[in-house]
Amino acid sequence: MNAMTGIHRGSTGATYNIALLHPFDIRGTKIGGLETYLRDFITFCPENTRVLFVGVDAVGDKKLGEITEVTFRGRTFDFLPILHYPDVQAREAARKLKDSITFQFFAGLLRHFPAGGVFLASGRAAAALHPDAAW
Repeated sequence: MNAMTGIHRGSTGATYNIALLHPFDIRGTKIGGLETYLRDFITFCPENTRVLFVGVDAVGDKKLGEITEVTFRGRTFDFLPILHYPDVQAREAARKLKDSITFQFFAGLLRHFPAGGVFLASGRAAAALHPDAAW
């Protein structure tokens, strides 16, 4: 799938556009109900669905604010990292609000989401922010 045009390799185009927002790295090691749901959603959604995942780069190998194609479990989707935050740190309780993954995620969202706005403005699209009790 081309990150800018929404055209999947081998198909004529995406029927649906979906943006998922959650403060974790889908490629990372964090586990939980919502994390499993999001990984499964991307893995098993129809091939004619263009997915943009706005999240965290726990590995540190992606440029913030830049949409890239990522393959996970054999499925290619667009990934917009807006925060570098290691999985190990995400498992610890923040001592200050500014250190929390939630605060930093929303600050990153304000800084880097214009790139995601291009995706949403490209046609029929839906965005889903996934709040979690752990936030």
